[in-house]
Amino acid sequence: MSASFDEKVEALRRLRDKRLAKQREAEETKEHASSTAEAKPASEAREAKRNSGYPEAERQPSSSEKRADPAGPGGAGEADALFCAGHCHERGLHGCSVDLGAAA
Repeated sequence: MSASFDEKVEALRRLRDKRLAKQREAEETKEHASSTAEAKPASEAREAKRNSGYPEAERQPSSSEKRADPAGPGGAGEADALFCAGHCHERGLHGCSVDLGAAA
C-alpha cells in the first residue's frame, strides 16, 4: 500500500522536528560546555580547544583497549624486520653471511 501525500508530508514534518530538536540539544550542550570551560584553568581550556576537532583525542583508552606495540612480536615492525633480514642473508648484505636457510 502506498502512503498518501498527506501522510508523507506529515512524516517529513516529524523528521524535521526531530532534527531541529537534536540541533537545539546540541547547541544547549555546547553552551553548557563553554560555561564549564570558563571555570577550568586556562591550560585545560586551551587543551580542550586544541583537541575539539578530534573527539578520539579527548577519550583515553582503557587498559583493555590499549593497542599492541607494532614493533613488538607479531606486529608490522617484526614482519618488516624479518623481510629485510631475509634479504640480507640471501644476498650477504650488511655483514651478514650468505645463508639461504636463514633467509627462508
